[in-house]
Amino acid sequence: MKSKGIYCIEADWSSRPRDSASVAPVLELLSQVENIRSYHRYAINADAARVLLQQWCQKRFGPYPILWLACHGSEGKIHFLDVRRKNGTMTIDQIEEVLSKKRCKGSLIYFGSCSVLKLSSNRWQRFMRNTHSLAVCGYRKDVSWIESAAFELLLLTQIQQNALTRAGAKAMKRKVKQQVKGMARDLGFTMFIRDSGRPGRPRRS
Repeated sequence: MKSKGIYCIEADWSSRPRDSASVAPVLELLSQVENIRSYHRYAINADAARVLLQQWCQKRFGPYPILWLACHGSEGKIHFLDVRRKNGTMTIDQIEEVLSKKRCKGSLIYFGSCSVLKLSSNRWQRFMRNTHSLAVCGYRKDVSWIESAAFELLLLTQIQQNALTRAGAKAMKRKVKQQVKGMARDLGFTMFIRDSGRPGRPRRS
């Protein structure tokens, strides 16, 4: 099966000079071991993230149907380093607006952030209908760095084993919970799959 590229937007995790935490090593390991290509960029605030999200919607990034938002988070929001600033937070509504008009058809969006998925199933179904994304996944709890990084390796590898269709997403969800059931439960991992309309064809390919 052809590799599904990962488009990763990452925020700074800490303002401490010696803190170099990043998901870049996870992407590098996936590239070396699984030959999964990725496109990784940092966003210092919501404005920068908005530009990168718009870029992901361009046809040239069709080979990257997996969007990974690696940021601090809370219920329905992703956060950048200085949350006190006006553009230090981006809500699901704002992300949906950028990705609306079916701009991410057939894609999977992974919120690698604490507690973002703590919204109702109906709200995520609306998000997927408006963006035409296939599935969204992430966490309903606050998660630790090491545990989530280990889980991400398993999750992103499993995504490669299934087609980006509703049937493929259901198989992916089932296999992840079978293989790492305890870890998924402890992290509050959740996946929502779009349940209305026909499954989208691969996006912008």
